[in-house]
Amino acid sequence: EANRLHAHLRGHEGYVHHVVFTGDGSTLITAGDRGHVVVWDVEAKRARHWLDAPNGTTVDFVLTADERHLVVLHIDGTARCWAMASGEEVTSWRVTEREPTALVRLGPDHVVTSDKSGEVILWSATTGQRKHTLASHGSHTHLVSHPRNHRHVLTVTADGRVALFEAGQAERLWSFGPSELEDPGRHWNHTIHAAIDPLGRHVVLAWPEDTPPRQNKDPSRPRSNGWAEVRSVVDGKVLKEVPAKLRGFAQVRYAQNGGRLVLVEQGRANTTGCPVHLMRTSDLTVTSRRSPLNNPYLHAISPSGARLVLSPGRQSYEATIFDAETHEAEHDLRGHDYEVSNAIYSSDGAFLATVSHDRSVRIWHVRVPEERVAVEALGRSGWLPVAWSRDGERCIIRMPKDSPERPRIVDTRDGRILGELPLSSEQFTAAVFTRSPGRVLAAASAGRLITYDYDVNRTIKSVRMERGADAPVPEVFPDALSPD
Repeated sequence: EANRLHAHLRGHEGYVHHVVFTGDGSTLITAGDRGHVVVWDVEAKRARHWLDAPNGTTVDFVLTADERHLVVLHIDGTARCWAMASGEEVTSWRVTEREPTALVRLGPDHVVTSDKSGEVILWSATTGQRKHTLASHGSHTHLVSHPRNHRHVLTVTADGRVALFEAGQAERLWSFGPSELEDPGRHWNHTIHAAIDPLGRHVVLAWPEDTPPRQNKDPSRPRSNGWAEVRSVVDGKVLKEVPAKLRGFAQVRYAQNGGRLVLVEQGRANTTGCPVHLMRTSDLTVTSRRSPLNNPYLHAISPSGARLVLSPGRQSYEATIFDAETHEAEHDLRGHDYEVSNAIYSSDGAFLATVSHDRSVRIWHVRVPEERVAVEALGRSGWLPVAWSRDGERCIIRMPKDSPERPRIVDTRDGRILGELPLSSEQFTAAVFTRSPGRVLAAASAGRLITYDYDVNRTIKSVRMERGADAPVPEVFPDALSPD
């Protein structure tokens, strides 16, 4: 069953760039240069909704936390909110008079947009109400977030300035520019590649190869090969620096479980193999290997970080699944008639979707033993991973919201069920693994917080933050936990 084509979907009018699975892997959403945003039924292999995009290219789209709404940003500066169940438009609004550059989610029901003038604005995702302006950078600004971490958003400008913002706060947590660094002359090339840890601990910033500008007064200064920095989310301090071996970094990306960070260097002409660095995020240790590809382009990382989907350059018609540790090729994803533009894994590792400039979408069965444990070892489908331990060896899974099944803690190495949370999947809202061995902090509806010990299979404490039917649903964040 593994590594076979599940569906070949057609219907887009232009190049397809954007692709995302819903949390349970049952729905795929794609968009591109022209025409509609398409909501696909993965199992039925057909389009469920064609969302109108009369104003041309889709810049990006995001789902709200409950996945009931989809917000789409268009190149003409407008945004639209759609109901996922019915495919009907809920609201639309104008984001900017300038060309928009990015759209990300921040918090459960807000989105952030940026444009070429540097305006970064927070909006209500479902009403389009403008909340406040986060920043006015004055130059082309891009936004960086992670699908599993909606607490933080990073702004990166064309002139090399970086700022980090947090949900619920109008002020930035920290920021810096080239002139504020210890060695500002080192940042000749202001191109910055960035990624945010899904567990909210740190961000990574990476620079490509630097060449001094002609007006530089010190032409004898040695040329830098580029480097990457892992910085603390709390204060922006550098926790780890990774020097590049060839020409600096072209891509940085975290695995969905937050256990691994992948840094891909730029290739160099007439050089065999290109360095790919794997960082274990629990202790920031780095291992490096040369990819068999001279100029690898990273499309996707499997949820556990065990596999990489790479192409030999950005304009390749095919992609290949590689073992992340050994860089051995496992399967070629062939069949697109034009370059592969993007790829994504479903959160349970069951499917991989590739999209292309040939206007089509291909969905592949790519389950492998260590990535399907949380679903198949239980002898049933439909379970959704919702939280991972810091070492990636344990996972909390739940059924869809209308299920009476209890969320479970699973050992991802062998599929053993370690315990069940004392609430139904319908009541469950969020959870994190604490730093105390064997304990989970879970949030439930009606303002409940539960501390559960799966080593002894019992509830340690259950409290209500507020009473009443309208009590708010609490959110929990891994990086907000004390060491004990």
